[in-house]
Amino acid sequence: MHCERCRGLMVADRFTDLLDETGQITFGGWRCISCGEIVDPVIVTNRMRTHEPSSKPQHARLLTWVGQSA
Repeated sequence: MHCERCRGLMVADRFTDLLDETGQITFGGWRCISCGEIVDPVIVTNRMRTHEPSSKPQHARLLTWVGQSA
């Protein structure tokens, strides 16, 4: 498995979350040995969710801000 961020090698890892309200303390996931990116089932689910598109694309907002004169 390769990291989506840097294309580095992802390895299986166990993580500890003492503040998890479900009572589960450890969980499995993947960690990139190059950049440290962590992916677990919750992260994958959240990334797959569709979000409401904003009224303007991000690049259009940036161009508007940069193009404004002071």
